[in-house]
Amino acid sequence: MFDLFVHTGRPVTFDGPTHIANMAQVYEGLKDGDFPVRWGAGWARYGWPAPLFAQQVPSYTGAILNFISRDIVTSYNIAIFLGALLSTYLLYIFLRFYVGFIPALLGATVFHFAPYRIINIYVRGALPEFYASIFIISILISLYLALEKKKLFGYLLLAISVCMLLLTHPFMMVVGSIFFVPYGSYLVLKDRNYVFQKILGIGVMVGFGVGLSAYYLVPLFYEVKYLYYGSSNLHYASGNLLTLERFFIDSWPYFTSKDIAPRGHVLVGGVLEGIILFVSIIYVSFRYIKYKKLELLLFMITIVGITYIFFMLPPSDIFYQKIVLLGNIQHPWRMLTGYIFVPPILLASFVEKFRYKKIFFIVVIFVVALLRFPQLYGKNYTMYPQESYFITDDNMHGTILNTVWMGEVRDYPYQKEKVAILDGQGKMSGLQISNSSRSFTVQADTELNVVDYTFYFPGWRAYIDGDEIPIQFQDPAQRGVITYKVPSGNHLVSVIFTRTKPRILGDVISIASLILLISLYTLRKRVSSLAPYAS
Repeated sequence: MFDLFVHTGRPVTFDGPTHIANMAQVYEGLKDGDFPVRWGAGWARYGWPAPLFAQQVPSYTGAILNFISRDIVTSYNIAIFLGALLSTYLLYIFLRFYVGFIPALLGATVFHFAPYRIINIYVRGALPEFYASIFIISILISLYLALEKKKLFGYLLLAISVCMLLLTHPFMMVVGSIFFVPYGSYLVLKDRNYVFQKILGIGVMVGFGVGLSAYYLVPLFYEVKYLYYGSSNLHYASGNLLTLERFFIDSWPYFTSKDIAPRGHVLVGGVLEGIILFVSIIYVSFRYIKYKKLELLLFMITIVGITYIFFMLPPSDIFYQKIVLLGNIQHPWRMLTGYIFVPPILLASFVEKFRYKKIFFIVVIFVVALLRFPQLYGKNYTMYPQESYFITDDNMHGTILNTVWMGEVRDYPYQKEKVAILDGQGKMSGLQISNSSRSFTVQADTELNVVDYTFYFPGWRAYIDGDEIPIQFQDPAQRGVITYKVPSGNHLVSVIFTRTKPRILGDVISIASLILLISLYTLRKRVSSLAPYAS
């Protein structure tokens, strides 16, 4: 992380500016007392519900840090640092369940410097995927504690981890499932006692995790239909599959012909990682062919690694096209988020068997330093005004996420005033504007046509003297922008971004799930029927 903190500004990355802006919008909402934050008043000039759709954990992490740093880029950098530290430490903890200190430290180090992690920091700027590693590994830890150690805390941790992964990047649940479903199955079948109870307990806790995140998931999936993105069910980006060669090279170009400003966007699995997986395939096959012995856990992890690679190669294309849930991870190379766990775990397992662990440790660390340390840098560090993250020129998530009522954002001019009278005679006073509401008094000599320079989205409501009035948002002259009529006279006018039915439903499910989960864990002696073997 050193390079980020010794430079001023930020390096040019693909997604970094978007996630910094997400943090800025959530920060502004929290500062105005909104929770959860669902509207970004400074997004796309006139405001857009960025916090409603943005990945929650990294956005809120950066927003909270900004209350301390007061610099949104610094907050973003610290958020990356915390994600790197926590994910690496948790993998070390997981490895210690199975191996000693030196193998665990070596595995965690190889994971920490995995190419895809470095690429996500300095090339892609994909903070949500980077953070997903934390919760994928915490799910593995929770499964071990629940099923191997028979701890009820493991079940609680599982619910929390599933919730946090969904709030970090929902489709990373699909990626992570390729690992933690086989691992959970291995633990369940390792001890054939109470198999049904174990499966039931895991299923219930996964359900709680989904329930806890419902405040985000329900409106996310229901209200996406109001965006151009929602016009299609499948968002698979074809043509982004990798070749097998990518898993045995460490060639990272400074730039490509397509990527001049940011570093070259070339995804690699890493030569060290590829060799480790290849050795594991040979080892597992040899042990079985010669001795008819199968180290089940090692075999399972090896198969997981092969599966991840398969889903990044051209033969898997048909699966992405036919299976919507799989295709909606969009880019097959996102499977690297799960793949990067496999080689470090395999390496730690092999080193545990060696006699001269310290020598092997030194050799591998030298190789990691030789291959990866030269890649720890950003390109084209540039200072941007803080305001550029708090008021964005366009929809940084892409035009495809504009509302179906909007046009191109840059066609809408900036306005000096948030609220203005379009037609009629009158005078406004006492205008108060916050992130998700505004109010003012008006003395209308005639009926007024008032514009609020805010892009309409379900949930915006207008009130005159406490009574709701109709909102217009399809006026060709003010396409997608809120307008409304005010009758003559003196009135108190307010416009508020309220909760819709999906948001209310999501909030209710999350609150109910939280209360029930706390109650069950507090009264854990009474839930012995859920996991009678647990303590």
